[in-house]
Amino acid sequence: WRDLHFFFPHRFSHIRSLYKYVHALHHRNTDPQPFSGLCMHPIEHLLYFSNALVPVIYLRCSPLIYMWIFIHLGLAPGAGHSGYEDHWQADQYHYVHHSKFECNYGSPSSAWLDQFFGTFREKLGSSGAYTGEYKDDYDSKSGGKVWSAQGYLGLQSVDHMAYTCFVASTTVALFWAAVVNPQSAIPVRNIGPVPIGQAVAALVSHGPILFGMLLCLFYDRMSWRWPFHKDRIIGSFGFFAVAGWLVCVLPVYHFGVLLCTP
Repeated sequence: WRDLHFFFPHRFSHIRSLYKYVHALHHRNTDPQPFSGLCMHPIEHLLYFSNALVPVIYLRCSPLIYMWIFIHLGLAPGAGHSGYEDHWQADQYHYVHHSKFECNYGSPSSAWLDQFFGTFREKLGSSGAYTGEYKDDYDSKSGGKVWSAQGYLGLQSVDHMAYTCFVASTTVALFWAAVVNPQSAIPVRNIGPVPIGQAVAALVSHGPILFGMLLCLFYDRMSWRWPFHKDRIIGSFGFFAVAGWLVCVLPVYHFGVLLCTP
């Protein structure tokens, strides 16, 4: 379950509208080391740690199962980002992903998924197995520039600042609904016809994704679906979008409902 879950949210986070504002932060590490593992945007932490929510919310497993998965989720990224060196803990599979970006979305245990969908890359050089959108001549055409040409240190661009403000506002709303509202003398139970737990959970789980899509329409010349823009919406793109929603967005929503219902 851990490996299967990792593949779908990871590929989901590479959709341009989510990658640009969320997952790109993690990919600043092109030569990863163990501390790179959990260097993520807060929204990506929600998607990643949703792995631990599924057995508890839907299968009613023991809290010990949740605890074990959560601990493993915290430790595993250190191993998975331990570099390319040939030692017992090395994860060369994921190292190639950080180098080439649009390949090897799974782990060595779920490599068959990458092989089946054409995103498997067996080495850093030219690959005979990879059939995705990344081309080796991108690096030569860039004139030595880094892959993320819009990377920044310091002040954010307008769209990134807007996204940061949105996420910060969402965090405040979550804190209010989960901590402050239940302790008030007359807690708010509905926003119009919608229960407060459902409203805030929808904002936290779906809001960052939809807001990223909206920003891409106005601030990005590339397709919001890149590098999967050539995939059919009713086909492989739709399948992975729905799969990503089911395994990481929906669990966060249901957990939010439980957390924010007074």
